[in-house]
Amino acid sequence: AQVPEGGKQVLTISMQQAVHSTAVKGFGQGASAYEKGRPAYPVAALEHLRGVAQVPEGGLVVDVGAGTGKFTKMLHDTAGYTNILAVEPVEEMRAVCSKVCEPTGGVRVVDGHATSVPADSGSASLLCVAQAFHWFDNVDSLLEFVRVLRPGGTLALIWNRMDEDASLLSKQVNHLIHEKYYDGAAPKYVSGRWKEAFVKMSQDHPGVLSPLEEAHFDNPTLASRDDVESRAVSISYISALDDTQKGKFVAELKELLDTNPEIKGLNTFPLPYKTDLVWCKKL
Repeated sequence: AQVPEGGKQVLTISMQQAVHSTAVKGFGQGASAYEKGRPAYPVAALEHLRGVAQVPEGGLVVDVGAGTGKFTKMLHDTAGYTNILAVEPVEEMRAVCSKVCEPTGGVRVVDGHATSVPADSGSASLLCVAQAFHWFDNVDSLLEFVRVLRPGGTLALIWNRMDEDASLLSKQVNHLIHEKYYDGAAPKYVSGRWKEAFVKMSQDHPGVLSPLEEAHFDNPTLASRDDVESRAVSISYISALDDTQKGKFVAELKELLDTNPEIKGLNTFPLPYKTDLVWCKKL
């Protein structure tokens, strides 16, 4: 809930309530695997975002749910932004993000979450959420993003996903992670349910955000068997498994990798991804 007070949000729920329990446990336990196993984002997506957002020189860019800083660092190194606020609620992820991003300069890493962004009202030219909006896809989050953005500012959401159409391996790994071992509770981007927040926002608060636009990019990567394992165990609900179940999952994944004909005899192999970029403007 939002209560106006000097133009800033007053948080009426605790941090534990605000952040999904699976995210806290899974990402807390899997921070190192996340940093090692998750792919980068394609340069073309960052270039497209630059063109869409038109951030003025020195303009504030906020990265909410920054995780270990995978996207944050690219906002600095690839997109060239020099005033970035990385907001991450999970302590273990935030520690990695600080180590990865802060030495470059131009990046501040802070505690916070989607309904409590530690930034002044109307201060940001661009607010990004990479690989995370499905965890807090609600009107309260969108209202907080609107508060932080300046008029005409850009809200950008981006996700990497394995390209099942391009690879049998991607299809098999996705099935193991997202179907066989899915806990049934953690939100998933591929469900598309995150879009419902924008529908409700347009109904409850019309004329605040422009309609969503989107662009899609190929994101070819090379991976080793260890990379695939790190990627898989960085998934929140896999990381949160008890030791017995996680051991069973890893054994099944290794068997899958050992028997997949696409990568037989290869130390590294293609693991194709697609990258989806979605954005709108504060009106």
